[in-house]
Amino acid sequence: MTHARPKPVQAPMQALDVPFAIKSVARARDADGAGLFEGIAATFNRGDRAGDIVLPGAFGRLDSGRVRLLWQHRPDQPIGVWEELRETPEGLFVRGRLLLDVQQGREAHALLKAGAVDALSIGFTVPPGGAELEAATGLRRLKRIELWEVSIVTFPADQEARIRRVRTAPVPPAARGLAEEIRRLARCLRRGA
Repeated sequence: MTHARPKPVQAPMQALDVPFAIKSVARARDADGAGLFEGIAATFNRGDRAGDIVLPGAFGRLDSGRVRLLWQHRPDQPIGVWEELRETPEGLFVRGRLLLDVQQGREAHALLKAGAVDALSIGFTVPPGGAELEAATGLRRLKRIELWEVSIVTFPADQEARIRRVRTAPVPPAARGLAEEIRRLARCLRRGA
């Protein structure tokens, strides 16, 4: 007599609902500092080519997370993020990080390293009562502005608004060895060996 095994009974699938909320998002940072740069985005008490004079205190409370880092004032070309924005006695100091995973970020980084582009420019609006016109010079004195973006540009309105430092990634030892090996092979090929 053979006994038939009973078929296992499959239990209905159960789901567990667990509340989930994102409390913060950490920005990934390049461990080697590649893409970091800093400079002065606007100087104080100096007339620019647009006819504006930015006064100390004009920027008020700065929030680097709300101010965009753009290429040539183009809103469709964000190229990085601002790490720090603050007023100094000289003007608006900025420290930014180019996103090297973005094509325009890589291109901007190459241009900065080569010195082909080295200027900064601000994009802003002036709230009511935030400016007054100097009758003698016709220049607009900016007492309060709402900063929207700071761009890397070829030709700045403020001639002193410049990038002063660009960090480049150090070449890892393994890559240096590979580069030397490629140079050695190229020399051999040129000699016909």
